[in-house]
Amino acid sequence: MREIKYDGQLSGVKARFGVDLDLEVTGQGEAELPLFNGEVAVLTAKLPANLRLAREGNQFRLFVAREGRYKFTLDLVAKIHRQDPWDQVSFTGPEAAIGSVNVQASGAGLELQLFSGTTQDSVNNNGVARVRGFLGPDRMVSVRWQSKAAEVTRKALMTSATTGTSSSWRKTCAASRAAICSKRSRHSFRKTVVVRL
Repeated sequence: MREIKYDGQLSGVKARFGVDLDLEVTGQGEAELPLFNGEVAVLTAKLPANLRLAREGNQFRLFVAREGRYKFTLDLVAKIHRQDPWDQVSFTGPEAAIGSVNVQASGAGLELQLFSGTTQDSVNNNGVARVRGFLGPDRMVSVRWQSKAAEVTRKALMTSATTGTSSSWRKTCAASRAAICSKRSRHSFRKTVVVRL
């Protein structure tokens, strides 16, 4: 593989990558190349003639019937893993002389990190976070992101549990902005109030 470029678009529900591949195959007979390993799916498989893609478990392999130079693009979706407060995707690509990644995500106060390889540039401008870099020798594409606004919201919660009578319950619930009240019996209850600081 001469070169592979990953161009990713991330959100809280989707991690999609356009993958540009430039490969040269020499020798006679069919060649087999490991392509992707991990929790990914290839959506488009418009391949040049003499190429075919096969999947076995979490691994995609590329079979090349004839020698030559091939340039093509694959559309790939990776499974998002939640590791609070971060969202993360990780998968391994093929060996390549040059492996680069360019990823962006949109959202207010978003932080985006290339978790494997070498970061060349990281920018957060007008609600769009971007990171560019190069893959390391492990060939792993690993990116994580989080919303700083969501992190602040999560940290600013406080809970309080109280017990009272049904008349004080009505007054307290009416005065509270965020309350979850449940009656234990007809005259007494237990109430949990969530207060945002």
